[in-house]
Amino acid sequence: MKHLLLVLTVSLLLFSCKKNTIPSQESNTKSSKLAEFSYSYNGTTPEVYKMSYDNNGRLTTYLDSDHKYSFSYTSNASLIVTRSKLSDGTVDQTIECVLNEAGAITKAEYKNNGSITYTYLFSYDASGNLVSLKGIGSGSVHEKFFSYENGVPVLLKTYTGGVLYRTEQYVYDNSRINKSGLACWYNWPSEVLHGKPLKYYLKEAKEYNANGELINHRVNSITHDAAGYPVAEIMTSILKNTTQTYTYKFQ
Repeated sequence: MKHLLLVLTVSLLLFSCKKNTIPSQESNTKSSKLAEFSYSYNGTTPEVYKMSYDNNGRLTTYLDSDHKYSFSYTSNASLIVTRSKLSDGTVDQTIECVLNEAGAITKAEYKNNGSITYTYLFSYDASGNLVSLKGIGSGSVHEKFFSYENGVPVLLKTYTGGVLYRTEQYVYDNSRINKSGLACWYNWPSEVLHGKPLKYYLKEAKEYNANGELINHRVNSITHDAAGYPVAEIMTSILKNTTQTYTYKFQ
């Protein structure tokens, strides 16, 4: 689900495990966890995604429209994710992950029939925030670098083959704590696997091409339930006249 990189946080309009104690991979002070969310583009039929967790609060299954991802924490420093088809249960991909002491993925190798097809490398700051990622595969290298202020990413630079491709700037609603439990970038929704969750909700994002020209300007509108959890989010592109709608269910 590469199209859902930064849902509820820093959406990029698109798609990371500890030592000798059981890692609190998904533990958090918040009492509810994200169980389901849906995504719709310009009013199309929503795509639905579902998650489940073990007794330690760690993500154990993730379902999209075509696949089931099963998470096996083989040690406190490693995670194996198995992707199988919903249609017949056939395993068509495995992802082998290396985890740091905080439980975040530092390396993820995507394999088909035992052969590596793509590799992600992640790095984090001392606070556990994701600061960079590198994707390597198909003869190309893609990199993203996040710059933080007050604990949230305010700038993202994306490079392809070492050349600047895109720059994004973010503004947040500092009046409300983000209870989604989602990081600024993720392959799977998690409170731990891709670094520290965002502190605030995204309010506005501007996207520039390599020449510094504004190519997208998004504004976000979020509704919450009585406990402060997000229920729905609408992302509107002012320049492109498009709308992305997300709904969320917590348990």
